[in-house]
Amino acid sequence: MGKIFRVLFLLFLIWIAIVTFACKEEIVAPQTGQISLLTKYSLTPVLQLNRLGDIYATPFTVDSIQVTRFRLVLKRIKFESDNDSVEFRTAPIVVEYNISGAVHEIDVSAVKFGTYREVGFVIHRVNNYDLDNFTPAERALFADFLAGERYSMIVDGMVFKNGTGGQPFTYRSRVNEEQKYDLNPPLVITSSNPNVTVTLRFSSKGWFLGLSGVLLDPTDSSNQDIIDQNLKASIKVFRDNDRDGDED
Repeated sequence: MGKIFRVLFLLFLIWIAIVTFACKEEIVAPQTGQISLLTKYSLTPVLQLNRLGDIYATPFTVDSIQVTRFRLVLKRIKFESDNDSVEFRTAPIVVEYNISGAVHEIDVSAVKFGTYREVGFVIHRVNNYDLDNFTPAERALFADFLAGERYSMIVDGMVFKNGTGGQPFTYRSRVNEEQKYDLNPPLVITSSNPNVTVTLRFSSKGWFLGLSGVLLDPTDSSNQDIIDQNLKASIKVFRDNDRDGDED
């Protein structure tokens, strides 16, 4: 009888252990979904005439500009919920936009279930020490941003003046500041809706436009402040679950 009791007691202890383990598994089960972050370059006409009415603004001015490449450095990308902050990506990353307008995925990150109402990131003027833990191949992507005075955004293209043939230009921005954008509608991540997508879109339509509506020469350093402000103003961030580069 005592042997039977000991066997039953041992089985009881095993059952308790199984139930306890199952309960713990249920309690610590991950309550997470994921956010995919995409980029899109908003296409604009390749050439834009620089006219005031039917008259060119000034002799030898810019007739048109063609953008052929656009890159920027982002750092500390994070999503804010009502009671939490999720670091989507902390280290700097070079984001190169597809000039054809194709959507490109930057990264995917796990996030807790919740309602996320804001996204923030730093347009970052990169430093050498940012790259201490990077591989040589990863550091090579930042080479153009570390040349000279260090940069955060680089635009390559062709500038056309007074009806003449185009000349190549490279515009380098030294902007270094945090940007925050409200997500409207917010991102609601739950067990029934665990995966959401956000697109970071740049539109070049107004990058080189002055206050009077004429095109600014990107090779003239006196235009730097206005062009930098235009670049920052051209950003739009929105939910894009169908991943087509347009707002849902």
